[in-house]
Amino acid sequence: MRKITILHTEASTGWGGQEIRILTEMRAMVQKGHRMLLACQKDSGILKKAVDFGIETCLVEFNAVYDLKGIAKLKSILVNEKVDILNTHSSKDSWIGGIAAKLSKRIKVVRTRHLSIPVKPVLSSKILYDYLTDAISTTGESIRNDLMQRLHISPDKIVSIPTGIDLSVYDINNIDTSAARREFGIGDDEPLIGTVGMIRRMKGHTYFVDAAAKIVEKFPNAKFIIVGGIPPASKETILKTNLEGQIESLGLSGKLFITGYRTDVPSLVGAMDIFVLPSIEYEGVPQAITQAMAMGKPIVASDVGAINEQVINDVTGKLIPQRNADLIASSVIELLNNSEKAKMMGENGRKLAESKFSIASMIDKTEQLYEKVLTD
Repeated sequence: MRKITILHTEASTGWGGQEIRILTEMRAMVQKGHRMLLACQKDSGILKKAVDFGIETCLVEFNAVYDLKGIAKLKSILVNEKVDILNTHSSKDSWIGGIAAKLSKRIKVVRTRHLSIPVKPVLSSKILYDYLTDAISTTGESIRNDLMQRLHISPDKIVSIPTGIDLSVYDINNIDTSAARREFGIGDDEPLIGTVGMIRRMKGHTYFVDAAAKIVEKFPNAKFIIVGGIPPASKETILKTNLEGQIESLGLSGKLFITGYRTDVPSLVGAMDIFVLPSIEYEGVPQAITQAMAMGKPIVASDVGAINEQVINDVTGKLIPQRNADLIASSVIELLNNSEKAKMMGENGRKLAESKFSIASMIDKTEQLYEKVLTD
């Protein structure tokens, strides 16, 4: 497609899968020759990363959905930078961006919906998703279907574009898996079960810890790892403290490790034998699962959000109801007892990641959406 200027907005100050997807997409689009701009808040997690990656940034305060100062600032950026498409991501920046684009008259707006939090079928939602946007992209087909059903939006206006990952980075053949095991004193013959995700209530870490206690009853030499930090300025610091207390009370000290935020996620996932995502709500298509699939790991995950588009039960992993430590444990034990089945699931996961969840696939579909928006 012709080279265009795209402005992404993100009101969130945290750093997680949503922000990672935004920057992954932006960097890939720059390589395709497009000009990419990011409007975000100062002290946000995405700002520092964007600067490190050489992405053009501008600061906008997204204080409220009708923030007149924010609307005026964003409208000025849209006009002065000759933006072709505004791509919004969170609620506040979608309202502010949608209004600013309407005032700018010629700017096309794409709203990316990352999570499966149900949208209320009220007038304000219809205004945000239909009147203020020209197109909507979702990270999963189930999220797309939910929006269509709840807000009666035309199917032609919504497209599902799964988040893509760098398959060369998440390739077990390119990873030294021994370093991570040495760091935590885990032997090559000791099963390692792990999860990756910010420490948030929705990620269901407490169920992972409860399941670990049940797994060691059958596999006393099993070890466990929770990879992920706490969101900046988060109220969930208490959650990590509670998890540490839970680990101690269950006798898992020295067996279950909380690593905090890490930049060597491929090495840590590569060292795992089984990957678990015990989320309890609001997931889209988690990148952590895609990463583990690309590394050839069998998955045990909750059936929430659009996870069932990644974890196909008994094909790429075990898909189970949320909030169930017993089923997490029994699923992991089943795979530890059947190495051939676990290997088959891992191989199938890698194939699915290659066919559906590559960066190239994500960018091709995104360019097609932008082209459609500009020509409609």
